[in-house]
Amino acid sequence: MSKVSSLTVAFLKNILRQRSMIFSTLVLPALIMWSTWWVTADIPMQFGFAIADNEIGKSMIDVHVVTGALTSIAITSSLFGYILFAENRRTISRLRISGYTDSTISLATLLSLLVTLILSIVVVSILALNLTEIEDTTGMVISIVTVTAIYASLGTLVAKFVTNVTEGTLILLIFSFLDLMLLTNPMGGGVYLDKWTYFLPGFWPVQIALESAFVGAPSQMAVVYPLVFITALVILNLVVKPVSNGGDK
Repeated sequence: MSKVSSLTVAFLKNILRQRSMIFSTLVLPALIMWSTWWVTADIPMQFGFAIADNEIGKSMIDVHVVTGALTSIAITSSLFGYILFAENRRTISRLRISGYTDSTISLATLLSLLVTLILSIVVVSILALNLTEIEDTTGMVISIVTVTAIYASLGTLVAKFVTNVTEGTLILLIFSFLDLMLLTNPMGGGVYLDKWTYFLPGFWPVQIALESAFVGAPSQMAVVYPLVFITALVILNLVVKPVSNGGDK
């Protein structure tokens, strides 16, 4: 654990030296969330839940504030996870030569990333709680934190396979948008609550957020499922070795 902690601190110091990255943790999620809220029409809609029996009616703006919060933090987390790993690829190769294991490097990368993303979590939570009325603020924050952990892990995992930065960022942008703004979203045309969407990483965090925002405390099982995704992604990050791009010497 001493190696993990020292490496985490070293990665954090490197992130703090990049002022644009810290600035982006505040601006990027806020812009995504604010623009989503701004362009959404105030139209009533009805939708249900995967576990809770009740069906409710809400304005599209309210729904999009909730799902937009998760989308903004997912995009921010996945892109930062990808960029952090991709930019440190040469450093990671040298650390491996110095005796650090891949699991130690991956765990330190994730920990430093999650500490950095606390700023994004705070910004997104404040905006969500102020742009619409939330019944259970704790549940809403839990959903934001789970999405952060899931997509940060997903971003670093993709970086291990996709060495081209343009391709990697496009993959994460498209996937996170499709997952949270279409396929698991009550406004997703004809696919919301289809059984196969239950296996998407954003489905259960969206359910937690919607229940917390409009019903009250979320169902316990809705909270358990994202923990499975997080555990699986963290384990994959620890055991999967990054592919070489030919320049890691």
